[in-house]
Amino acid sequence: MYHSEKILTFALCWFAVCAHSQQRQTSFDVEARSFEYYSQSKWDQLISFSNKALADGYDYFYLRYRLGVAYYYKGRYRLAAAHFKKALYLNSDDADTQVYLYYSLLFSGRIDEARAFAAHSPNGAVNIPNVKQISPVNFVYAEGGAKIANNRAYGPAGYFQVNLSHTVRNNFGLLHAASAYNQAESRGVISQWQYFIQASVPLGKGWTFSPSLHSVNLTFSSPNAAGVFRYSDLVASGMVSKSTPYADFSGGGGYSTVLARPQYLQFVTVALYPRGKPDFSFGITLYTHQNNTQDAIVNAWSLPSFFAMSPYLYFTPVPRLLVGLNYFRNSNYNITEMNGYLVNNSIDLTLARYGGTIAYAISPRWDLTALYSYEEKQATTTQYSYSIFSFALKFKPL
Repeated sequence: MYHSEKILTFALCWFAVCAHSQQRQTSFDVEARSFEYYSQSKWDQLISFSNKALADGYDYFYLRYRLGVAYYYKGRYRLAAAHFKKALYLNSDDADTQVYLYYSLLFSGRIDEARAFAAHSPNGAVNIPNVKQISPVNFVYAEGGAKIANNRAYGPAGYFQVNLSHTVRNNFGLLHAASAYNQAESRGVISQWQYFIQASVPLGKGWTFSPSLHSVNLTFSSPNAAGVFRYSDLVASGMVSKSTPYADFSGGGGYSTVLARPQYLQFVTVALYPRGKPDFSFGITLYTHQNNTQDAIVNAWSLPSFFAMSPYLYFTPVPRLLVGLNYFRNSNYNITEMNGYLVNNSIDLTLARYGGTIAYAISPRWDLTALYSYEEKQATTTQYSYSIFSFALKFKPL
């Protein structure tokens, strides 16, 4: 019995020593192999090996940094940003990691978050080459088009819009949009001017708060009624968003007085990026809305909720070409969309909208976009549709 206990004790000690030795050898192997793949720019092998090492419990600065670099050079900037953030958590003073994180956020489309990070980074990444010189203007976007109905009672409509996105002292972004719209139809002539402003305030850790205001001024001149009708309406909205390597989640709500019909609106959006890069994404926005009409009870929140939805898909079939498809379905009352950006203030209900977008990058700074949508409308006594054609030119100083 004594010898059996000695043998058992020796065996347990031997296994413990071997296990410890194997652990040290495995740690060394993780470092050596990840460095080998990194130094030879074998990004696919580095991604596969490093993710397995993370799954096995190894997590340290250089592993995260090299994995972020691999994703960066594969164009998977959303995933790269997540690993650079982890690397900075382990070593917040590394300047190279700060630079990579800045550009990963920038190329992911999270421009305001990138600028805010550069402005407040511990090591002063705002002073790295080609960062200070970037313009505070993110883009200028001009769009013009026409709406053509399949019913002669509704004449063609024309519109023009200019958008400006810029950053204020690297702390938050502002989006401005001004548009003009004109249409003649059997019921009268519509003339409309709009102005929209939205702030984008990075809150850290992928969170962003986006409040917005939209002013709509409409004049309706009717030959069948005395006088001219004027509406000065306002839409106030707010949204909170969270960005992750593979998805963005947003939720918010707003209040609208469009056409003197008070409305409460709530929405949630899920946008998925299966490849961790912006060349392929799809998602959906779901809306609920309550309308307080003249015969409504005192509390608008006690009114029935109506629903709308808008799924979409974007993909890049070839380099420099972006294709988008979208759909919208609604009932009962028109709503505002995109955090108050798109205001549907027609007196007729939009039942459905089918849309397509083709954007081509002429150069790193210029994009040319063609848009088409087919819109099903429901008037009081008839149903009709619009074909909407528009073109846009986008300039990106950075």
